[in-house]
Amino acid sequence: MKRAYLAGPMTGHPDYNADGFGRAAQWARQQGWQPVSPHNTDPSHPGGCPPGDTHKGHPNPCWYAAGVHTLLGCDLVVLLPGWETSTGAAIERAVAQQFGIPVVYGLARAATSGQATS
Repeated sequence: MKRAYLAGPMTGHPDYNADGFGRAAQWARQQGWQPVSPHNTDPSHPGGCPPGDTHKGHPNPCWYAAGVHTLLGCDLVVLLPGWETSTGAAIERAVAQQFGIPVVYGLARAATSGQATS
């Protein structure tokens, strides 16, 4: 089963967009993929963190690094609606493209057109 990394906006959304990621996970399962969510990543790392506002003890750069590390173990990246406004999702998309990991825009398109494509 293909592992699908979910990338989308979290910061500034209630509960870090858990509902949106839940819907994306359900959609990914319907495609026959195993969803992998950044909500389940562990930002722990050796050494200190850069300065900045924190979530669960880590600023955004730590979460970005954890997400990139996780997505590199996946077969594809699925972009959620609003990914364009997310620094983390933009980083994850760029990394996927550089490493030749397919990026699926279907879920993001479904939000505007009513139909998802892969």
